[in-house]
Amino acid sequence: MAAFEEFKGTLRNTWLEYVRNHRPWLEVYLKQRGFKTPDNGRRPDAGLILGVITMAAPQLLDMLPTFFKLSQGNPDAIIDALDLNFDPFKELAKPVAQLPESTEPMRETIGDQPTADSTPF
Repeated sequence: MAAFEEFKGTLRNTWLEYVRNHRPWLEVYLKQRGFKTPDNGRRPDAGLILGVITMAAPQLLDMLPTFFKLSQGNPDAIIDALDLNFDPFKELAKPVAQLPESTEPMRETIGDQPTADSTPF
């Protein structure tokens, strides 16, 4: 089970890094199509989140059919199970010391060149 918790942390990092890098259009999107979250915020629809995280973590593609069966086809239940049902902007606004260890900004590299901007917004 620890491996799955670690995997969920990786997915969370992936999602938060995507949000950090695509903030301008996501802010507009959330005003028009956001879903309420338990932290009294808004998040994009489950399909967008699942699409982003499966691009970054292709091993999730092998698990999704089982998740969909177990959730009876409810993508929002999958987002809940993966601990991604939160307002990403609220999460990114927290001081780093308050964020869970797994949300430290990730930097992807191609060779020695960084491809993701790690500066705070």
